[in-house]
Amino acid sequence: MLSSIHPLGERGRNNRFFVTAVAYVAGSVIGGASIGLAAGSVGWLAGWSTPVGVIAAVIGVAVVLDLFGVAVPSSHRQVNERWLDTYRGVVYGFGFGFQLGAAVTTIVPTWLVPAMLAAAALSGSIETGLAIGVAFGLVRGAALFTVAPIHQVDQLRAFHRSLHRHRSGVRVGLLALMTVVGATTVLVT
Repeated sequence: MLSSIHPLGERGRNNRFFVTAVAYVAGSVIGGASIGLAAGSVGWLAGWSTPVGVIAAVIGVAVVLDLFGVAVPSSHRQVNERWLDTYRGVVYGFGFGFQLGAAVTTIVPTWLVPAMLAAAALSGSIETGLAIGVAFGLVRGAALFTVAPIHQVDQLRAFHRSLHRHRSGVRVGLLALMTVVGATTVLVT
């Protein structure tokens, strides 16, 4: 989404980036909440009550798989970029955010997605599953704000070159952030 939704692109579509971005984050949080609630409900219905250490181990395994480049089984579906020319920013912002926050409706890029679902289900708690999903959606959605300072074409090119040049460090940093947020959410709830 960082190449599709940014201040420069939104200005070109006569939309305001902040409005689209807030809709995107809201959609991502609601999408994450939906999938977390569903997974937590499955665990609750199954009567699971897994120790926090086991859930932490699931998250740890996901991080290791990601660090070693083991591919996640996934569909190849992306969000429909034709929405950008069809709908207002608030509509595609929310729609794209929801799909990405719900995690499994598009390409699954990291093992932390199945780990998040497993943690929510293994918690055996609807509330914990919801909290995990909300945290996941918030972190995933908030990444859009990294492009907020971009207002010139050269800045956009430089941003993408930087992402490409530092992709392994960015990947490790995002894995660390998602791990901390996920583990904290599990421990707090």
